Amino acid sequence: KKKKKKKRRALAKKMEQKLFGASLLRDLDFTTTLCSFSPSLSPSDPGRNLVMRPLEETDHGKGFLDLLSQLTNVGSVDAKRFVDQFRAMKRTGNHYVIVIEDVTRSQIVACSTLLIEYKFIHSASQVHLVTPTRGIA
Repeated sequence: KKKKKKKRRALAKKMEQKLFGASLLRDLDFTTTLCSFSPSLSPSDPGRNLVMRPLEETDHGKGFLDLLSQLTNVGSVDAKRFVDQFRAMKRTGNHYVIVIEDVTRSQIVACSTLLIEYKFIHSASQVHLVTPTRGIA
């Protein structure tokens, strides 16, 4: 019983560190996109030595902000501020930041964000905003 409880706590702790459940990525279907990939790609196989996953609390030290700085001015965000912002985004439940990590270098090499904005207008609709995907070689 103790081993099961310990295992459940470890799993819960690991889940706390992810922005959203990784199971959502399994449902992505790249064959329906307007672009094509050669060789073919999928969330479970985004490329050699690459892993597609949700943003994690520990990604501050893996070059995530350096990657974002290619797109805009990030400013000064230390590890504590990163974790605070990460947790605030997680609480809202409408931010889905996806990263691709080069596991051989422990480096974030690409990212994209889906933000779901809930509206009262247009019959209480939703607006889905996707940031431009960024990547580094």
